[in-house]
Amino acid sequence: MKSLQVLVVNFRSQYTDLIGRSLRDLGVRSAILPPERADKWFAKERPQAVILSGSDKSVNDADAPDISDAILNSGVPIFGICYGMQLLAKKFGGEVQSGTGEGNFGQTIITFNSGNEDGGLWYGLWNSGDNRHVVHASHGDVVTRIPLDFKRIAKPNAFHRGCMGMADLKRKIWGVQFHPEVEDTIDGKRMLSNFVFKIAGCEKDWSPRNLAEEIRETTIEAIGDRKAIVGFSGGVDSTSVTALLSKVLEKRLEAFIIDGGNLREREMEKIVRHAWATGITEPPLVVRAADKFVPAIAASIHAEEKRKAFRLVYQNILLTEARRFGASCIIQGSLAPDLIESGETGSATIVSHHNVGLNFEELEQIHPFKNLFKHEVRALAQELGLPESVYNRQPFPGPGLFVRIVGQPVTYERLALVRWADARVCEISKASGDYQKMSQLVVALLCLDTGGVKGDARSYKPMIGVRGLVTWDFMTGRGYQLPPEVRREITQTLTKHPEIGKVGYFEGDKPPERTEFE
Repeated sequence: MKSLQVLVVNFRSQYTDLIGRSLRDLGVRSAILPPERADKWFAKERPQAVILSGSDKSVNDADAPDISDAILNSGVPIFGICYGMQLLAKKFGGEVQSGTGEGNFGQTIITFNSGNEDGGLWYGLWNSGDNRHVVHASHGDVVTRIPLDFKRIAKPNAFHRGCMGMADLKRKIWGVQFHPEVEDTIDGKRMLSNFVFKIAGCEKDWSPRNLAEEIRETTIEAIGDRKAIVGFSGGVDSTSVTALLSKVLEKRLEAFIIDGGNLREREMEKIVRHAWATGITEPPLVVRAADKFVPAIAASIHAEEKRKAFRLVYQNILLTEARRFGASCIIQGSLAPDLIESGETGSATIVSHHNVGLNFEELEQIHPFKNLFKHEVRALAQELGLPESVYNRQPFPGPGLFVRIVGQPVTYERLALVRWADARVCEISKASGDYQKMSQLVVALLCLDTGGVKGDARSYKPMIGVRGLVTWDFMTGRGYQLPPEVRREITQTLTKHPEIGKVGYFEGDKPPERTEFE
């Protein structure tokens, strides 16, 4: 196998793995390494290009991550993204200011500078002479002075200060103060393509058609002749990983379903149907465990505490089932965003995930999809011949309806209420065609009693929150606006229930919001 062509230096950005995903989409393999490992790898290898990621740090922090002079002075084309650009600016004598309050978060408009100073980075991005472009920014620090010999190749809109792009063509160094790897940057993948192909001269060396076989071989090698269990939820992740391994492992693989009282209406039927579609040789085992989960979750109303309580019960059930089956490893369908948001890749912890960071001594955890994103697994599911109901299925959080009861303890009554509301909203939005346009639809019970009138009497009941999201990678996304007539039907349907006071619609983007309310 050829050496990797692109080195991505990971400075702990939550978006770093999106760079790797975007490069795979372009057909180029990459190594994603923290600075200290990147230096050692670079000393032995010579990639075609280096990309410096963003970071949760400021370049002005005492413990700010750094890059070696050996990489900077190598002559290999370098592309700094967000923190990466700030680091380049500071290393070469520019100025980066912190705490100015002039940072930029979310979608913003930048202006490309005219001329040829970009060295081909903006190639093909001009639209009828318009040099403005929509990008996704996420930075608090500002590059207020670029280094000597660098040219400014992009500037912010009138409401922000600083430089949004710079280049030193002689040193083969570029930097941008936004994230081209994020979906919300229009033509961001084109910018990365320009850098790796036109500037760095990389060649395509990876094809998604080989993905299934590569993952299968690697996972089977890790399992060896042992038995394995897989927690099966019926979603595209767990269904795909089970289908990938079932025909090879056969009776050495057991799929089991946990019913913790947190499932949607008639969800178990769908999960079992998807389990059989994977080619498993034995019926999936159903573990009924609401009596274990509900009391544990009900002990707190804090979102992270609820997730950690869920993970502890989940972990104990996994261990019990593994011992019963004689398995010494568990296969998880965890994706790159799960590990990223849980802080497992070196990024800051945003939210805990139930299947990441489990603590086992006798049970090895294997995450075959740890480097993949949702759209890649959907493509893999199609490659494996799984039904459309699998590869087009919307994600559902591991703790399920437990994290869709907000502000009050989880009870069986509240679970029944949010389950009923969720089913009605899904029915209405599917009939209107809006459900199919959303990447995820979230229906939550917001336990803040609000005043109203029902039947000429005062009503004081909680609210149902409805949130739709459109996204490609589930790292960023745009809030979805349901049409007025669909909202009206949902509101009229839900408020007929005696225990529902109002319906609220939430349409913010991610970030600054998350997908779930908790």
